[in-house]
Amino acid sequence: MTAEVQLLREGAAALAKRYGGAATLRARRAGRADDSDIFKACVELGFQGVALPESYGGVDMGWQGLAALMVEGGKALIDMPLLSGVQLAAEALLVCPEGALRRELLEALTAGEQRIALAWQSEAAHPQLLQPSLHAKRDDQGWVLRGLAPMVTGLIGANGVLLSAQTEEGLALFYVATDEPGLSIEPQTLIDHRNCGLLRLDHLKLPEAQLLASHEFCKTALIRAHDAARLGLAAQMLGGAQAAYETTLEYLKTRQQFDVPIGSFQALQHRIARVFILQQLAEAALVQGLIGFNLGGKESARAVALAKAKCGEAYLLAAKEGVQMHGGIGVTDEHEMGFHLKSAQVANQLCGSADACRSDWADNAGY
Repeated sequence: MTAEVQLLREGAAALAKRYGGAATLRARRAGRADDSDIFKACVELGFQGVALPESYGGVDMGWQGLAALMVEGGKALIDMPLLSGVQLAAEALLVCPEGALRRELLEALTAGEQRIALAWQSEAAHPQLLQPSLHAKRDDQGWVLRGLAPMVTGLIGANGVLLSAQTEEGLALFYVATDEPGLSIEPQTLIDHRNCGLLRLDHLKLPEAQLLASHEFCKTALIRAHDAARLGLAAQMLGGAQAAYETTLEYLKTRQQFDVPIGSFQALQHRIARVFILQQLAEAALVQGLIGFNLGGKESARAVALAKAKCGEAYLLAAKEGVQMHGGIGVTDEHEMGFHLKSAQVANQLCGSADACRSDWADNAGY
């Protein structure tokens, strides 16, 4: 770990103390999942430009820097808005054709002036990345868009949306400001209270200039952003797994039963050892994911699929065993372990479960 990454982690840990933990999540349950306060704090610390290129005003530390922030966020039960509000849109934009709007959006993201969500989800039971339920049709003045995109992460509080839509010619990627007539947003509630919403388009009219990419360019942009989402979620889940493991290990050392710490029981020692082993394997898989992501193509897809599958498995096991070993208190609203279990369940399903990731790994490996 470089000195720069260590400084990032220390800054993220300080932010986590202020905004993280079960107490914050309990407070947010009464309202909608608006994490604008966390996003503002990230911008004040300069986190939004960590992984973005210097040519657009970024720090250019790449995914090693962003992953460090996501790990610290996962430890504190924070869904860092840097992923859903900045990086996914940036990854898509970076592979779009050159244009004035593209540069303007990238510079605004880097400066923290814009927060842009990415909408590709469909109403299907099992949404497919390249089969959105939004539709776009040309008219004399540009485009008319309609349809629904549910479960869009980072949508609440966003200034704009990159959205993929089906056209008569194929896929297309558009930018739209969230205050445009014909666009409405409805908050959606997930069990871990992360930022999520339903995007509704009702004859939304856009000029031709707001078309960013079409056909193969759009496909490449969506695949790149989807791989980035998997990598970011993997880092978040690794942080959660580490926190759940450390919390449970400390409890095993202090909880007394039959006048001895319950950590002295061999059965529990074996179970917590398995949690530790899966956590170490997950960390190694994340490192490989960070390396492979920059390779592009099938290498990138395989690397991030493996990282998400292993980190997801590690987080689920750590949370489930944490609940079991804590006993009744592990599922109460007063303890953080139950929140880790909810976070693990949601993060595992977003952008493909562990089984789906393993299937994608096999497909891209030629099996």
